[in-house]
Amino acid sequence: MKRPSLFHLLLFILIYGGLAFLCTGVRDVKMLASVYWPAGGILLGTLMISPIPRWGYWLVLAAALHFLSGLFFSDHATFVTVIFVLTNIISMAVIAYIWQRQTARQNTLTHPVSLLWFVGLVLVVSVLGGAFATIFLQVVGHHHVHLSLWLTWALSNALGCLIGAPLVLAWSDFRIKRSGGPSWQDLGLGGAFFLFAIISTTVVFYGPFSVALFGTTLDEVTYIPLLFVVLVAMVWEQRGATLVLVPFALIVGSCSLFQIGPFWLTQSFNGEALLDAQGYIAAAGLLALLMAALSSNHQRSLQQASAWKTRFEAALLSSRHLMYELDPRDEKISWGGDVQNLLGMPSEELESLQDFLQHVHPEDRQIVTEHVGLADLSVEFAEEDIVTHHARFRFKGKDGHYQTIVASGAPIIDFDGQIYKVEGLLSREETPAFVLPQQPKG
Repeated sequence: MKRPSLFHLLLFILIYGGLAFLCTGVRDVKMLASVYWPAGGILLGTLMISPIPRWGYWLVLAAALHFLSGLFFSDHATFVTVIFVLTNIISMAVIAYIWQRQTARQNTLTHPVSLLWFVGLVLVVSVLGGAFATIFLQVVGHHHVHLSLWLTWALSNALGCLIGAPLVLAWSDFRIKRSGGPSWQDLGLGGAFFLFAIISTTVVFYGPFSVALFGTTLDEVTYIPLLFVVLVAMVWEQRGATLVLVPFALIVGSCSLFQIGPFWLTQSFNGEALLDAQGYIAAAGLLALLMAALSSNHQRSLQQASAWKTRFEAALLSSRHLMYELDPRDEKISWGGDVQNLLGMPSEELESLQDFLQHVHPEDRQIVTEHVGLADLSVEFAEEDIVTHHARFRFKGKDGHYQTIVASGAPIIDFDGQIYKVEGLLSREETPAFVLPQQPKG
């Protein structure tokens, strides 16, 4: 397995190293933690999209950069920094390994199953990692590390994963396409929601700004930014969700660290504001990722349905067949195929069985009625009783001429044994061409 390219290695060093040094430098002094650790999320996302044989490069780089950030920007003892580094890289490797095994390396969080595994693994491993680090440091004599810090550390790690890893997965395969992307309407609508999300988050969490605009803080409307974050995820799907979470988390986290966010006004014990901010960002991240997965799944279903419809219509056209679906309750007919070409009139004029029978030869109408099984509506059927019906009848087009139609169909039985729908195919019986016999030579 060849090593990662030099460009990818330098990009990882730049992003991971920058985030590690930044978050270590602005951590909460009392809680010994930053609001989130996005560098861990960048490492996790990189591992999730990389083959396992390449993991060594990323883990060594991450460990070195994490250690250097703690060495230069933290007052921790070197031993404590080493424990933090080992806990982080082992946690990320465990999450990525299990996720790859359980999701067959889908490299996406747009499927509900892969998203569920991701969120579950992040929460469980982060809790275990935070608990292990605090308990171990207490046992070896670092009593300044209180056991109560385990939750803050676990949430910091989990938030970094929720923000960083989806960002890597969503944008790692981004390519500019000439077609097939979002429409201009979706781009504009998503951009408006994105802008409203940033503005509302700033107004709600940056107290001086809200006071200057409204004369008071807006602590009671912290739900408004969440609404716009979810709307961005709904319109722009996974890439939009990961994109809007970055400035959202940056604003909430920085305001909380500098003690100007709404959570500081209601703090009743040391560290509560930081926990509230972490919980708030976690809720936004989970909602955005869930909405993005649901929206992507919906779009994927629509694309698959459209593809199947195209194949279905092509098969009908190439075989010169029509497909019909009759609802025996209201006798409405749904058509598939080129009705105008095969029956000589548009489908809008054949929306019900009675409309269809008006164009059937009077002597053949009973045949059509028996073919679709309207006489058997009161009879209960077993699955083995269902047989395919065949019929031939004359149908008059708009030109006034009759043509012979060949029909084959069968009823679909409901759970109670009653006829639910009648499905079948129609085709025009072509008159065989008359071929003159060849005269013997000589």
